[in-house]
Amino acid sequence: MTVDSCLARQGELKHRQYKDELKREERFKVDDLIYVKLHAPWAVLISFADVLKIRKPIKRIGGYSRIDEQRRNIFSCFNLSTNEVRPVTLAFTAEFQKSKLYLFDIKKDKQDDFFTLSERSFIVDYLLRRAAANSSMSKANKKFYNLLGIKNPHRKWKESLKAAEEGNGKAHSKKKKDTKHNQEENEEDRDSDDDPESWGITKLLEDKVFIASFPLHEASKKYKIDEYTNTRMMLSQHWASYKKLLKSQPLDYVRLYFGETIGFYFAWLEFYTKWLIPPAVVGIISFISGVYTIFDDPLVRA
Repeated sequence: MTVDSCLARQGELKHRQYKDELKREERFKVDDLIYVKLHAPWAVLISFADVLKIRKPIKRIGGYSRIDEQRRNIFSCFNLSTNEVRPVTLAFTAEFQKSKLYLFDIKKDKQDDFFTLSERSFIVDYLLRRAAANSSMSKANKKFYNLLGIKNPHRKWKESLKAAEEGNGKAHSKKKKDTKHNQEENEEDRDSDDDPESWGITKLLEDKVFIASFPLHEASKKYKIDEYTNTRMMLSQHWASYKKLLKSQPLDYVRLYFGETIGFYFAWLEFYTKWLIPPAVVGIISFISGVYTIFDDPLVRA
């Protein structure tokens, strides 16, 4: 099962399901920190991919081939070997629509691989930022926080505020001030219940309900995993390596792992660097010819 995001919090989980999980997996808990692993099922992915208008490849039409495969490239010696890096199958894309699944290239045996890891993490982050954490949250959100052992997440900030005041020795001496202060807090609570900024994981991180929220990276080199199933390892070996300095970049994999913006940046950087080679060669030739002819110059002889 793919882990699309991870939440970290301090304390103990009260739900029995999570206690059993802690016993089966020791790395699930480190000291007093508990890591809650989140997985988005297929139904959630296709629903919010439709909402977010994520572009996905559509089914290919037979009877044609890529022009790049038909023409010979004189610079093919600088390309990475297909044995090292498998070529990415390019296809036309369209905005994903849940009602038109038949148009998209979805393989039944590899349904979980249809959405990339970055897209899955993006969808989960979208949900976490918009999951209500106040008194107006739905039953589904309340059930989610109850599973994590959090009964009232939108009032967690009161506990942290009270603990901070006690630790600093700050206390109200008069009951009138206490009453007035409590009334102001209640008014802020009522206002924050309808405020979208008081929703989601951002609010819970501010209130110290969770310590961190982050997507997981793929395994590093020390784990023996097939490099073709791990884009991070493949890029580390065949892209971020001095041994591949004269080779072309696997830009398709860079785009899939880092996104279109970073992929476009490195594509432009490669294009710019390649076009600097001709003037650099001309400059070197001019310099060498100048060194050989400098002693034949009349001004130098004089």
